[in-house]
Amino acid sequence: MFSLGVLILVVHLATWGAQVCEESGDWVDHKCTVKNVFIHSRSDYRGVRRYRPEVRIEFTVENRTWLVQTFNRSTLTKDGGFVYTREGALAALKNYSPGAEVICRYRKDDPTRVVLERHSLVWGWIFLVTPVTLIIFGGSALVYLFLHRSRSQEQQAVLLQRGTNSAYPTLPDKQLINESPGTDLAFRLPVLYFPTFQFVTVSLMMILWNGISWTIFVFLFSNRETVWDLILSLLFCVVFCGAGLAFVPWIVSLFRSVFSLGTTILEISDHPVVPGRKHRLSLNQYGRLKASSYQISVACEEVARYRQGTDTITNQKEVFRQVIFSRDHFEIPSGQSVNEFFFLKLPIGVMHSMESEHNEIRWTIIVEIEFEGGRKYNRQCPLIVLPYTLRSEL
Repeated sequence: MFSLGVLILVVHLATWGAQVCEESGDWVDHKCTVKNVFIHSRSDYRGVRRYRPEVRIEFTVENRTWLVQTFNRSTLTKDGGFVYTREGALAALKNYSPGAEVICRYRKDDPTRVVLERHSLVWGWIFLVTPVTLIIFGGSALVYLFLHRSRSQEQQAVLLQRGTNSAYPTLPDKQLINESPGTDLAFRLPVLYFPTFQFVTVSLMMILWNGISWTIFVFLFSNRETVWDLILSLLFCVVFCGAGLAFVPWIVSLFRSVFSLGTTILEISDHPVVPGRKHRLSLNQYGRLKASSYQISVACEEVARYRQGTDTITNQKEVFRQVIFSRDHFEIPSGQSVNEFFFLKLPIGVMHSMESEHNEIRWTIIVEIEFEGGRKYNRQCPLIVLPYTLRSEL
């Protein structure tokens, strides 16, 4: 993405940017007289005859008379401007009749560079959003990869071994989770999934993608000349505009997840969790909600990472799950919330949380919401489970 963005930006600045720089030069508006009009033609690489309109004008600058053939910026070069059909070229010249006085615009340091019509540069600024977006997203990912891959395996292992107890160096740091105090209980558990941020991000991507793709399609379709041009423009519409329309069901699903479910807040009485001990939890569910099933479970997942050639492969498997709260036909009226209290007690002997270079034991609390019709949403909160031998520390 970063390389593609840089390539598009360089090409765009070399074409449109050069025109902007020239436009910012010292140009002067001046009256001139139309002497005659012409239409020049040539065949393009497909053998199709293309035309270029030209107007011969006469104007006087500082007691010197200039006679120049021009039309717009593309006609300032010998091979530019051959983009019209014969009918289009004639239509472009309809406002220029011999003997008429019109306004031309010439460059002060070179009066031979003169134009009658100027194209808007607005679309160039709009198109500039595409390479800039690619550079921002691709560059951010590139910096992230550089910062992580620049560390050696020894450095990464040391970072993972910053645990809560020297006897268990692979135990995760509880301060990463215990930073937010609760209102009902001691700690508020962080949510691993942020639907609002994802909804805004996907919405911006959809607007950008559809805006660019549909604009290009309209331009291609309105400038078609042959059957092949029509086929290519329709093919572009099917591929790129169709991909843009594929965002719609995703946006609808995220919209329901954000604005239908509302906020889910889970709090716990003490943390980390110790097997065999009862921990009190509270649930605060906000938003208008009508679900056929609402269930909260605690789950343990084993994660293994290993290298295969130059690739890093991650395998994960859930090895434990326990339902700690469940209710059918869960309904919250508009403008209200539900507050529930329940307990979490893990059996003695379960594996504690662990993080190492190649292995991880990951504990989470999973909130699963199922609506009629089978539509499901889930939100997860991380937990840290201590070894049973460290229970005296709490």
